[in-house]
Amino acid sequence: MEVSVGQRQQQEFSLASVSELASSASTSATTAPSPAIARFCMDCGSSELRIRWENDASGFAGLHLESSQLFKLGPLQSVCVDEGFETNKEKPYSRGFTIRFNTEEEGRDFHCTFEQWKKDPHQGATYRCS
Repeated sequence: MEVSVGQRQQQEFSLASVSELASSASTSATTAPSPAIARFCMDCGSSELRIRWENDASGFAGLHLESSQLFKLGPLQSVCVDEGFETNKEKPYSRGFTIRFNTEEEGRDFHCTFEQWKKDPHQGATYRCS
């Protein structure tokens, strides 16, 4: 799905589930696997992937595509890692999400869209994955 917002374009995916990965030493709460909307968009000149869980309309997780990688675990599952996640500590930490797709086609389209937005965020919204 493509939505025009002013001069910016966005692309959106309705995902089967997304859950946040956590280290064993992490003290923050992690999200349980739950349906989510993933939106590729431009924010202040930077391309982002924003994840909003359907059961939590109040907030979202934002990943900067410039510092993120997407790994395919299978036809319906991937892991996305943002290597430059900022915390209030001195060093940035990685932040990761497990993503489950509804269909193999959705998974292929998501990977294609991720790579296009990462490579050229200004053209990402106009490129069509086949």
